[in-house]
Amino acid sequence: MSEFPRIYSKEIPYSDLNLAKAPTFVGAKAGCSQLSCVIAFSTAFCIIKNMSMTKILIVEDERFLSTILKNRLEKEGFVITQAFDGEEATGFLKSEKPDLIVLDLILPKKSGFEVLESVSKDPQLSQIPVVILSNLGQESDMEKAKSLGALEYYIKVRTSIDSFVDVVKNILGRLYGDSATVSQKQ
Repeated sequence: MSEFPRIYSKEIPYSDLNLAKAPTFVGAKAGCSQLSCVIAFSTAFCIIKNMSMTKILIVEDERFLSTILKNRLEKEGFVITQAFDGEEATGFLKSEKPDLIVLDLILPKKSGFEVLESVSKDPQLSQIPVVILSNLGQESDMEKAKSLGALEYYIKVRTSIDSFVDVVKNILGRLYGDSATVSQKQ
């Protein structure tokens, strides 16, 4: 999404937005329920969700990939927590409830399948959407993850960082009823 300097910023209810009257629709981001309309150069606007409350847990033992995902999602305004093994993830989930979990399956100490199983068995955690991002590409692995409650399954080597970020934004938008996952238009 293009970045515009803020000239004027005012919070307005979503129902008051009239997208048809906007000279240029620039884009939107997923997040929580508060909307702000940002007008830049008096010719374009963009809907930006207040994402300071949207928390994502990334469970990935490959620190380089985890850091890239973290930085890219933070750039979109999400609050990111990282766990580098299955035990760390389950420990975090005992005290915190993220809005989305990005989960690798091949993890030290406790596998992603075990984490997914413990999430699915806990009534407070089972409502959290889990997206698998793994190198395991066998149909049986995908079926097992889906049967344990994974919402979607992506194979790392077939998924770019940018497309995965779009997936995360679309999932959050779809699950929380936001129309804020519209791609950039010129």
